[in-house]
Amino acid sequence: MDPLARGARWLASRQGDDGAWVSDVYGAFKDGFSLTPFATVALLESGGERESARRGAAWLASKTAGGRVVPGKITPSYPAYTAALATRALSHVDAGQPIAARDAWLADLRSRQLTEALGWDLGDAHYGGWGYSTVIPKKPSPGTDHPDAFLESNLSTTAFALDALVAAGVPTSDRSLLAASLYVRQQQNFRERDPSPEDDGGFYFIADDEVRNKAGRTESGNRFHSYGTMTADGLRSLLRCGSPPDGARASAARRWLREHFDPAHHPGTYRAEREEVRDSAWFYWAAAYSSAMLADGDASGWRAPLRVELERRQRPDGSWANALMAVREDDPVVATCFALLALTACRTP
Repeated sequence: MDPLARGARWLASRQGDDGAWVSDVYGAFKDGFSLTPFATVALLESGGERESARRGAAWLASKTAGGRVVPGKITPSYPAYTAALATRALSHVDAGQPIAARDAWLADLRSRQLTEALGWDLGDAHYGGWGYSTVIPKKPSPGTDHPDAFLESNLSTTAFALDALVAAGVPTSDRSLLAASLYVRQQQNFRERDPSPEDDGGFYFIADDEVRNKAGRTESGNRFHSYGTMTADGLRSLLRCGSPPDGARASAARRWLREHFDPAHHPGTYRAEREEVRDSAWFYWAAAYSSAMLADGDASGWRAPLRVELERRQRPDGSWANALMAVREDDPVVATCFALLALTACRTP
């Protein structure tokens, strides 16, 4: 059987009777909200197991009422990712659900962006992006604490949110995309005037967090190393926000990706003590890179080697999984969703 069809069949086999997917590996992914929209997107966009995909979409639609999301007693572990992927899934032509359900998830996603509506200012480092906060991320008043430690924006969640806005037909002139473009640009190692060797055009995950920027700080200590997943997310995000493909920023990011492309390993200049986590995000890398290349219209020889690597890593039962655990790709549902999206992109004309 074709590898893509085998992967889709395995993913459909992990679906619950209610239409949701839950993890057998991580407690944070047992809420239904973490994996169901991701698996639904993977099946819809790969074109496999359509009935399973529609059941997933129906589960997502069932969590909306009266134009808003009603999750019940469960608090999603990663609500911005959930809203983004649910919006993307329900925007798909084969989802088979009313547009009102998609719009409810879209409204929920918009409500989680760090902008003036939540008290954030243009001068704030996290303005315009989305992050991990499990509550609406209102800016705390000076001298007060916020109930969520993960209040800040990050590039990964922001990239997923931008994919969703574009899937829903939101134009680049929309205020959400204009605000997001400010956040995206500041995550790039890029200065048009007086650049240093550290201005390589690549991207990193988050401001001021050495632990979550997987590749670590540069030798000067003033920047974070660029790395593959975030540079792919960064290029795609620039384009989603309307940056010209031939502009200086997009060109610099594209050049970084072309120079560092490696189908077998997640690229970037990792500090020695971080090398052990390099390939823990390999499946994310495969999906992010291929998605960025599609958004950029780039067909310059990446498809065949990446496809070969994806098919080589497929397990006998049709699933994929990472032996490394740092970013939870050892959960086969997570890895298989990324792999299906990447393999689909490799085959897209």
